[in-house]
Amino acid sequence: MGSLHKWELRAYFLFWIGGTIYGVLRVFITSFNVTNRVMDGLDLGTWPFGKYKDNGDTEWMLWVHLFGVRLLQSLLGHFVVARICELPFLGLVQYRFHAC
Repeated sequence: MGSLHKWELRAYFLFWIGGTIYGVLRVFITSFNVTNRVMDGLDLGTWPFGKYKDNGDTEWMLWVHLFGVRLLQSLLGHFVVARICELPFLGLVQYRFHAC
């Protein structure tokens, strides 16, 4: 078996490097284009934490305007009341589901 000439090895290496760079660039360009198309339908939200929000998401607008900043307090209050109602000495929960 003979080895390849130096010019042939260099040519294959350059083709390999060129193909790899081309593929990576195409991935970045496509990702950038898709990101721009997706971000067209989003606005920067002010609540919670400045995340992006969907313009067409009416449920987001309902909950944010209905509860606003008090949404977390409302969920926490609901959790606390649910846990208090499950206390065994109150007798409010008669049947519990136990897995296994």
